[in-house]
Amino acid sequence: MDMSDPRLSVEVRQAFLEIIGQLLVADFQVTTEEDAFFQRLVSRLGLTEAQRDQVVKRVDIGTDAELISAKIPLPLRLELQRVLAEAAAADGEIAPRELDLLERVALVMQILNAYPGYGAAPVGD
Repeated sequence: MDMSDPRLSVEVRQAFLEIIGQLLVADFQVTTEEDAFFQRLVSRLGLTEAQRDQVVKRVDIGTDAELISAKIPLPLRLELQRVLAEAAAADGEIAPRELDLLERVALVMQILNAYPGYGAAPVGD
């Protein structure tokens, strides 16, 4: 299952986008590159302008991204973490607040438990 799967509800796709939006505003600024990344993601998710606008209205630094991430089905959690990392690096810099959000969301989504070996140190080091 990937994030553009038509079987995913609009709610799940919007939750996916909302978490990315949380990350993009985490450092209190959205660069041109980050905005372009967000718009491409809207397209990949197959969301309408109205659905995007609903998400944009909900994005707030004070919102608990961890609660939102709990709506993401297990098969999409690793994909979300990958897209979060891409979003964090979209402007060429990963701010400390962006890194903090990446780590918190990964813990809540239990990626480390769901995918044995993910994030583990290489054998022999």
